[in-house]
Amino acid sequence: GKRKQAVLSLIDCRDKNNNTPLSEAAAGGNSDIVKFLLTSKANPNSRGMFGRTPIWRAAFAGHINCVQLLLENGADPRLYTQD
Repeated sequence: GKRKQAVLSLIDCRDKNNNTPLSEAAAGGNSDIVKFLLTSKANPNSRGMFGRTPIWRAAFAGHINCVQLLLENGADPRLYTQD
């Protein structure tokens, strides 16, 4: 019911840079959180500041394990950023 809706709304919430929790976890290399968020139906192709996606941020930071998880869960590596 309402509790499930509230949890789902937090999964894809946005910070002041328009980044989602999945994007932040991917940028930080936290594969456990990335896995949790993906299994909780987080959008693997969300776009934050400059149109950067979670997979872009993980790859830029060198977090290969997060890149792998994102690819396995529908992240599109062909999406371009604005910069």
